[in-house]
Amino acid sequence: MIRLFSIFSLSVSLLCSCQKSLNNAVETNFINADFKILYTTNTASEFTKSFEDPFDNSIIYVDTVNVICDQKNLKKIWTDFNNEGMPMIGIELDEKGTQKFSEASEMSMGKKLAVVNNDRIIIAPKITEKVSKGIIQISGHYTWEEIKKLKKEIINNNQATK
Repeated sequence: MIRLFSIFSLSVSLLCSCQKSLNNAVETNFINADFKILYTTNTASEFTKSFEDPFDNSIIYVDTVNVICDQKNLKKIWTDFNNEGMPMIGIELDEKGTQKFSEASEMSMGKKLAVVNNDRIIIAPKITEKVSKGIIQISGHYTWEEIKKLKKEIINNNQATK
């Protein structure tokens, strides 16, 4: 599990405008993964499960019924640097995933979405803008090693990472 020191002001975002470098893109077979992108809420209910956010240790209630995307919607994943020179993970979705994530990102502006694999939150980034092109960029105050580790966790260690 990756931990960041509290001296950082963590600002995780999903952005639709990324300059992707497919040099290290992995076209991955995610069938064996238990990957999901799920909505979060501020309150517990019979349809939510509580998780600890791995970055700030806060409790996040995740809607376990309404899955936005799962491993079937993932096409590619890669690591790179964003336009500000910060390490990032890029995720390309298929057509169905693009449509569902576009709607979810619009409805969840300013809220977190949970990236879950094997019933564990990998990351819970805050949505800063609508993602309509099917390319998700996850960036923030991460080191290159942390980004590579997150990528490996997202693909469930089923494929070699670069």
